[in-house]
Amino acid sequence: MKKLYQTPSTKERKKRSPYASEIDTAMQYIYSYLVENSEECQFSLDELMTKIEGDYRPHMKTVKAQLLKKYGDDILIAVTANEAPVVCFRSTGFKLLTDAWYNEKSDNKLEERKRIIKAVWKSTSWWCENEYFCRNVY
Repeated sequence: MKKLYQTPSTKERKKRSPYASEIDTAMQYIYSYLVENSEECQFSLDELMTKIEGDYRPHMKTVKAQLLKKYGDDILIAVTANEAPVVCFRSTGFKLLTDAWYNEKSDNKLEERKRIIKAVWKSTSWWCENEYFCRNVY
């Protein structure tokens, strides 16, 4: 009767579910697969589930929750009615374009300026009024 009215001691730990360590192990397989294939920005949740080795497979809801917990706003999980959920990373496309742009950077300032002008010329958002000047000077 005495324990009924006592508050729980701070020394007592919260009990984890018996599958917590198995979930952590399964998620490590998924995390390592995502790191190895970091160039891609989309993964099927079914594809990620097949990368788990061992007998235990967590439920898809658990995997979604763990991915959202780890990656937060950097990840988007799109759920459709007829297909398996798709996991998308938001910053991957931007990172790939940025890396590609800076990997081609030239040490020569004149060559770098020409590269920038050519990139702007190819874009549809810029228009040069003087075609002779744009083609002959750059």
